[in-house]
Amino acid sequence: MDAGQLPHGKVAGNKQRNWGATLDDFYWVQRTAEAPSVTTMSGSRLAAWMKQIGEVEHAKEEIALAEKEDQPREIFPCDIGRLLEDRDPSILTSKRLEHLDVYSRTESDGEEVTFIFPFANHEENETYTFQQRIPFHLLPKRLIVHDEGGTLRVSKGDRPFSLSPPKTIHVYRLHLSSHAEERSRQQCAVVQKEHAVANSEGGIFFDCASLPSPTCCMGPNSEEIFARFPKVPEPPLSTPEAHLYLSSERVIGRGHHSTVYRAEWEVPRTWLPSFRPRVCEQCASLALLEKFKKDMPDVEVDETEYVENQISTFLKESARRLAAAGLSREDASKTKMRCGYSVRQIGIDVQWQSPGTYCEHENHRSNRMTFRTLVSAKLSFKHDNQLRHEAKNYQKFPAHFFQHWNGYNIVKPLHDPTPIGAVVPQFYGYYVPENGDDDQGYLSPILLLEDCGTPIDVETLDIDDRFECASLLFRFHGAGWSHGSVYARNIVMQHGDIQDWPTYRKHSDRRFRLIDFGRSEKGDTTEESWAAQKLLMVGKCERVGKLGKSAAG
Repeated sequence: MDAGQLPHGKVAGNKQRNWGATLDDFYWVQRTAEAPSVTTMSGSRLAAWMKQIGEVEHAKEEIALAEKEDQPREIFPCDIGRLLEDRDPSILTSKRLEHLDVYSRTESDGEEVTFIFPFANHEENETYTFQQRIPFHLLPKRLIVHDEGGTLRVSKGDRPFSLSPPKTIHVYRLHLSSHAEERSRQQCAVVQKEHAVANSEGGIFFDCASLPSPTCCMGPNSEEIFARFPKVPEPPLSTPEAHLYLSSERVIGRGHHSTVYRAEWEVPRTWLPSFRPRVCEQCASLALLEKFKKDMPDVEVDETEYVENQISTFLKESARRLAAAGLSREDASKTKMRCGYSVRQIGIDVQWQSPGTYCEHENHRSNRMTFRTLVSAKLSFKHDNQLRHEAKNYQKFPAHFFQHWNGYNIVKPLHDPTPIGAVVPQFYGYYVPENGDDDQGYLSPILLLEDCGTPIDVETLDIDDRFECASLLFRFHGAGWSHGSVYARNIVMQHGDIQDWPTYRKHSDRRFRLIDFGRSEKGDTTEESWAAQKLLMVGKCERVGKLGKSAAG
C-alpha cells in the first residue's frame, strides 16, 4: 500500500503525517519482501495500520509502546511575567495561593511537578525578547514611536555623524489586510462567546479546623465551605496603544531593501499569563465574612479576633443549622465535589485584580500596567514595496507556521526526523505613519517581528542542524509557499528552547527560523526545493556535499 493511503497516527498541528514524541518512536519499514528499500515511519501510524488490517497479534510490544507514547502538544514560551514579578524579593511568601509561582507543572499529564527558580540569575533591569503569539485583535491600534537618531528616515547612504542625534516622537497606526481584519473580528467573537458560556470555577475552600488552609477527608456534615468567586472579567478585546523605542545604534542588519533594528516595545502586562486576573485571598476572606454577617446577623463574633477565627465561628454555626435542617434539603447546585464528597458552596462578592488594580494586601506586586520587551523592527527604503508585501504574507501564513510543537516530524523529501519549532517569527503588526510623511520627508512603515537571532553559517552547522533548517523550508513548501530568496542570510539561529528560562537556555541547543518574505508567494516549489538541498547539503545533495568536502581536503 502507498504511504499516502495509510491511516494517520498521532499528528501535530501542522498535519504532517509522520509524528513521533521521541526519536525512538520511529521505525525503518521494509514495505514488501521484494523491495530492498526501507521507509521511515512513526510507530503510532504503523500501529493504526496494523489495527486497521487486523494484525494486532504481531509486534504487540511495539503497538503497546505506540499507545503509551506522549500526545502531540503545542509548546509555549516561558512566562517572562514571572521574571518581572520575581525581581521583587517580597514575592517569595509562604501563602498557599502563592506557592505555585515557584513550581512548573507539565501540560502533558498535569501530574509531574518540578522545582524551578527563574529568579535566581537574571539581571534586575534586563529586557527580555518577546516570543509570545499575539492574536490580530490584540495588536496595538496605535504605536507611539520614540525615534532616537532618525531611524525612521531610512536611507541607503550613511548618515552624517552627529554628537547629539535628534529624538523625535511619531504616531503610527496598525495597518491590517482585509483578511486579517476579518480574522480579528472572528477572534473577538470567539473570545466573547467563550466568556459568555464559561462558568466561574474560581474560589477558596475554608474549614474551621485549619483556616485558611484546606483539609481533606471531611464528612458530609463537615464545617467546610467553598467560597465561589464571581465570574472572571471578560478578557480585553483590543489594545488601544503601545510604545516603541528605536535607536540608530541598535542595528541588527541591513539589506538591499530594508534595515532591521532591535527595539524596545512597551506593551500591556496583561498579555502575559502571570498578570491575568486574580483574586486576593485576604479580600476573599473578608468578603466571605461580610457575607456571613449579612446572612446570620444573630451570630455574635469577636471582631478583635483574626478574620479566619471569625469565619470559623460562622462555619460551625452554619454546619449546626444545616444538620438540624437536614442535609437532604440542600440544593445540589449549592454543593461542590471535593475529595469524593460534597462541600457546600456560597458565592462571595470579591473583585478580580490585575496590574493597576491590585489591593493593599497585594503590595508586593507592581501596579505598573506595562513592561518593555525586545522585538525586531524592520524598516524599508522609500518607494520599496517589499516590506508591505512581506507584511501581507505574514497575515496570510497558516497558524502552524507560528507554532512550536513537541516531538519530531519526517518532512518530505527528508527521511530523518527533525524538531517541530515554528517556521517563521511571530508577527506583531505592520504600522504606517498616522498622517503620512511629515514636513521633513519620508517616514518608513514598520514591520514588528520576533527577534529570532542571527543568520546561519552553513559551514559551521552539523548535519542535524542542516536537516532542521531544511525541514523549515520544506514545511514552508508543503503549505504551498515559495520563499523566493533561499540564502543562508534568510535562515536565522538562536540558542535555547523557548520554554526554558533565559538563564538556563543552552548554547548547544540551536534553534532556527526562516525570515525575509518580501518575495514569497504561493506557487511551484520544485526548483526552490532543489536549491534548498544544495544550500544545506541535505537530501539528494547530502552525498554531493560530502564528496565536495573530501575533494577539497
